Amino acid sequence: MIIDIALSSCARVELLQNSVLSFIDSVESEHTFRWIIVEDKVDDADRQQVGRNWIQTHSGMFDEIIYSEKKLTYVFCFSEVLKYVKSDYFVRWEDDFEFKHDIDIDPMIETLIKHNENMANISFKRNYCDTSEFTQVGEDLIESPLFSIGPGVFNTKLTSDIVNLSGTGECHEFGVLTPSMNKLGYKSYIWGSKDEPFLLDHIGKNLGYNKGDYK
Repeated sequence: MIIDIALSSCARVELLQNSVLSFIDSVESEHTFRWIIVEDKVDDADRQQVGRNWIQTHSGMFDEIIYSEKKLTYVFCFSEVLKYVKSDYFVRWEDDFEFKHDIDIDPMIETLIKHNENMANISFKRNYCDTSEFTQVGEDLIESPLFSIGPGVFNTKLTSDIVNLSGTGECHEFGVLTPSMNKLGYKSYIWGSKDEPFLLDHIGKNLGYNKGDYK
């Protein structure tokens, strides 16, 4: 089965190259990956050119490259890259994360297939996600009250339902997507147990970038 990798980037080459290589080195699967990258528009023209030059130089790594002509920011990047996803299930990846250890994602995909009617996504456990108040519903599954557009594995149809319900394309997790998920009766989860260490490190924060920082 083909699994699309839906990657968004905003001309932060020092992050993007590490993030892509981390995924390639750490993620195991029997499925075939198809890489999609949406490169957002940023205010700094020089930085924009550096970012696009890097993507062109490494174009062989990607199956589809989209350069946005308008500034999407984090709020709209997810809905934009979702437009190009063709597989029934996809992996959401971003330009500023690294895996802390290897992972076989096939059990995550199999879980989504098993619960195809209402399980919208399973997020990778990351370093700033406090799951202490969440419910452990299986050995490797934590139910989340929030629909996250962060890195993880997604059911394409259910995710599209959630994003399209508001009709705006906005992907505010708390204000838009989570209420839409609840109205539809869908569920969101995190992979692993509450006692396990984090799987992802948010390297953007380590270099001084905040969420949605397109300076």
